[in-house]
Amino acid sequence: VNPPNKTQPETVDLANKTFEINSRQMLNETLQISDSHSLRSFLKNKGITPKAYLSQSTTFDNENEDTSKYIYGKEIGRGGMGAIISTHDVDTRRNIVTKILLRTASKKALLRFIEEAQITAQLEHPNIVPIYEIGVNKEGNIFYTMQHVKGDSLQKIIEKTENQAEFPLSRFLQILVDVSNAVAFAHSKKVIHRDLKPDNIMLGEYGEVILMDFGLAKILTNDDPEDVEELIEAVTSTRTEFNEML
Repeated sequence: VNPPNKTQPETVDLANKTFEINSRQMLNETLQISDSHSLRSFLKNKGITPKAYLSQSTTFDNENEDTSKYIYGKEIGRGGMGAIISTHDVDTRRNIVTKILLRTASKKALLRFIEEAQITAQLEHPNIVPIYEIGVNKEGNIFYTMQHVKGDSLQKIIEKTENQAEFPLSRFLQILVDVSNAVAFAHSKKVIHRDLKPDNIMLGEYGEVILMDFGLAKILTNDDPEDVEELIEAVTSTRTEFNEML
């Protein structure tokens, strides 16, 4: 009588690993295919029309046959390096904003713009503006998209607040706490904002406090002692000026 055929453990492990590798390869190939086609092209080819609009009203032009992911609206802000443009994300059907680099001649400006987006994107915190995507448009200009924070900057609120009844001190203190939480989180990741001011603090329509504009942010590294020395010098200088005022 022949003994029962038993599969060796090594054979089972090899088969499992082979299956895992093949499955991962198929998944990667599927993701690459999906990345190379727009969602609108995919839906058109499948004859599918999602009906997921929460509102029929929009400030953007009606979607056309173009397969672009974004529909751009008006320019709502402009800085030294970039412009902020109201944007409609066709795939997710939400309104966001796009910051686009205006000048690409300077490698330094290009690098700072990319680092601004990448640093902010990694600082996932309730009081820091979320970044959605960074890319290059058809014209070859680099951009990144982020949440459209609807509301006013702290600077505007300070300017239009005539008395404490309109905006009590307790609310200002809570804003300070929220901003401090955002800054503390950034510091825990060794990121220094370096441009904290009321203009860069947004108060959303639901009362949320959002820290914006990490364009001057700096990552402190243990490898470069000049980073720490520069920070100590800046703090010491600020404290000296404050003591002189007193």
